[in-house]
Amino acid sequence: MEKELPKRKTIRWEKRDYFEAGRYFITICTEGRKPILSRVLSVGEGSPLPKNEVKISRFGKIVERNLLNIPEQYPNMLIDQYVIMPNHIHLILWVNSSSENEGSAGGETPPLRKSIIDAIGRMKYFATKEINEEKGTQGEKIFQRSFFDHIIRDGEDYKNHLQYIYENPMKWNEDNLFVEKDL
Repeated sequence: MEKELPKRKTIRWEKRDYFEAGRYFITICTEGRKPILSRVLSVGEGSPLPKNEVKISRFGKIVERNLLNIPEQYPNMLIDQYVIMPNHIHLILWVNSSSENEGSAGGETPPLRKSIIDAIGRMKYFATKEINEEKGTQGEKIFQRSFFDHIIRDGEDYKNHLQYIYENPMKWNEDNLFVEKDL
């Protein structure tokens, strides 16, 4: 008798077409939440506005390069703002309507549409491949299987998520993804 495997619960909003134009707040975590992407340094102690600085690691630089490559691979997408934390990345991704994604006139076959799921998957794949080459390892998972996304609904929601990204390094010790030991 075969053992029935548990069904994975989808975290995607079933009524949302991830090809649609819009703004998305995305969080991508490292596998096991290992702090390999950056280090948060405390600076400005004693000043009226203490601020933490993010120092991106060599692996974080590989991830950043692949992240910033998304608009080259997907011309209808734009990285608005991002931060690379020790064990996760926050970003706002804009998806614009584009004739490239809407098909063409004259009965021609419409081009293959790509979604944010494709874009993030591709970024994670190539960053993982490069990091494994750099480390001299094969097949080591760098990122968790999926990612969290939030569809930004309006200007206030957008402003709140921009502020969250900006303040994330300053609130690192309070973050629910905080790990005691950075790189």
